[in-house]
Amino acid sequence: MADIGAWLKNNLLTLNPTKTKFICFHKTKASAPDETVQSIRLHTCSSPTDFHQCSCTDNIERAQSLRYLGVILDQNLNFNAHISGVVGRCRKLIYIMKQIRDLSDTTIHKLVYTALCESIIGYCVSCWGGAAKTHLLKLERAQRCVLKVLLKKHFQYSTFDLFRDFEVLTVRQLFIAKSATAAYKHLLSLPTLSEILNKRVIRLAVPACRTTFAQRFSTFLQPFLLNKLIKVCPFIGCTIKEAQVNLKKYLFTLDYETTESLLETSS
Repeated sequence: MADIGAWLKNNLLTLNPTKTKFICFHKTKASAPDETVQSIRLHTCSSPTDFHQCSCTDNIERAQSLRYLGVILDQNLNFNAHISGVVGRCRKLIYIMKQIRDLSDTTIHKLVYTALCESIIGYCVSCWGGAAKTHLLKLERAQRCVLKVLLKKHFQYSTFDLFRDFEVLTVRQLFIAKSATAAYKHLLSLPTLSEILNKRVIRLAVPACRTTFAQRFSTFLQPFLLNKLIKVCPFIGCTIKEAQVNLKKYLFTLDYETTESLLETSS
């Protein structure tokens, strides 16, 4: 906090305590910081030894979750709060889908779904889409509900047929597609690209992660997914656009269990 105060002072900036919160990230309750610490103050002194002329801001309150650039970061980094917010926004679209489903054809339905629903689900999905299945399940249900209402399908209609026939990606498939595309863009930008493509086995370096928690984030999953998909999907040597098309075509053929198996790090 002293370094933050010095940086703000050197750049002629002040901290707005009403717009500033602090959050303590921790994995488990046992590793959580002291619960009694609910606020802190930022002291600014003219010199490290001049404590008589210090000024301090108002209290900076502690928060369990924060919205940053449209993504809700919670203190456990499981993204449950963000996913719950996305679920609420998607379910609000059900009424709209009921109103337009008899007014247009399937082509317009797909455009409306992409513009209204998939844009919400896909926003920064490469950051939070690696969350646990238990957290993503409620969003997957909301997505299926929106599609079934829009297409006037029975609530017991096959999920696999629903996504395959309508040619849209599930939440997890959307995460895999965006993550693999980002990793492929990184591969194409490497100065040693020609040497990599001439190798018999093409692999990106995957950072070492000892815990399942660390393996849910994009720094690990992006190169990990690309290395897996290279073996089954022909998009190496393609442009970014061609790779995206080929990757979507491959993901359309996968059921739920096969899609989840792509994220299994033990295989």
